[in-house]
Amino acid sequence: MIVIFDLDGTLVDTYPVIRKTLIEVFKLHLPNLKYDEAFLESFFGPTLNDSFSRLTNSDKEKEFLIKEYRRINKKFYENELKLFAGAKEALEKLSKKYKLAILSNRIRELVDVALRNTEIEKYFDLVFGVDNLKAPKPDPDGINQILKSLGEGKAVFVGDALTDVKTAKNAKIVSVGVTWALTTKEEFEGEETDYIVSSFEELINILEGLN
Repeated sequence: MIVIFDLDGTLVDTYPVIRKTLIEVFKLHLPNLKYDEAFLESFFGPTLNDSFSRLTNSDKEKEFLIKEYRRINKKFYENELKLFAGAKEALEKLSKKYKLAILSNRIRELVDVALRNTEIEKYFDLVFGVDNLKAPKPDPDGINQILKSLGEGKAVFVGDALTDVKTAKNAKIVSVGVTWALTTKEEFEGEETDYIVSSFEELINILEGLN
């Protein structure tokens, strides 16, 4: 069986880093922008292109803001990123039984930084960032590429966002939603997620039942 993981909010606790990055970008380049916590949370999940398109109608300004976001975010990524409790132990156990892959809407360079700095890159057979894809999640291209590379067997996609559930549905594989980030159990239920878990232990048990 192939177990595909999202990265941000699923294995690594990136929301504090994303939040700090956005605040710095807004302070430097959009000082008159009024926002609240819900607005910051809305950047967690969608692509940067979709998120920053809400702030400007200018493609040039949007590309500049995305470039600045990535510059600032990389600094925080390299110094402040942390795994969710139990993630490393779960990956150690799962990597002995299944093929593991990463599918992220983050660019590959920063995916690699996250995997390297949290010391979990060795557990994955394949890693895809958004710049490795024909189209970002929820397009099924990433999952289809992973299945083609690792074998067309049973596959599961584990993620913290409704976008991840939609991606799994589009690829016609099993979806598992995790509730330790921002998406609630009720929100996952509304998207008809196949399985919803609140701990890595629960995830391991569900995967064993599916294998």
